[in-house]
Amino acid sequence: MKVIYGKQVYSTLKEVVDPKHTAILVIDFQKDYCSPGGYFDKAGIDISNAQKVLPNMIRLIDEGRKRGVKIVWIQNTTLKNGVGESPAWLYLKAKAGLAEPVPYTLEDDWGQEFVDGLVRQPGEPLVKKHRSSAFVNTDLDLILRSMLIDSVICIGTVTGGCVMMTALNANHYNYYTVVASDCVC
Repeated sequence: MKVIYGKQVYSTLKEVVDPKHTAILVIDFQKDYCSPGGYFDKAGIDISNAQKVLPNMIRLIDEGRKRGVKIVWIQNTTLKNGVGESPAWLYLKAKAGLAEPVPYTLEDDWGQEFVDGLVRQPGEPLVKKHRSSAFVNTDLDLILRSMLIDSVICIGTVTGGCVMMTALNANHYNYYTVVASDCVC
């Protein structure tokens, strides 16, 4: 631990990920993104990396639970009938080639479910998000602060979108942030 400007600052990875103040954010590892027959698979997007990192994610979550790390589940959610889709958001999705012909991670649909093998335990918070970052218009910050969390470990999918935006926002919300590189795709 270092003292900078009179403040105690974690200075090693061991301090940063101490189970007493750390949560693992399981971001969007849902069937539409990662499973055969899901939206990405049907759109021709390679999902093979999801199958490769899934065992790593399961091990990290299980080990985290054993050590007392909090697990927070982040679930991308597209509301039915496009009620949560602004014109600007639809433009962005269409530009990425992901808006047609059907929405992905549709509320209460098979594709919104977490992939087989990832099991949320009773008492583990679920945060439904409607944008790339899990901090935008959600209760994530409130939940983390209420659990006295200082550090987050980000795992999940889409690394260049949802994982990255959540990790960047975690920094902006003053959390120590780690991305587990063998648990993202």
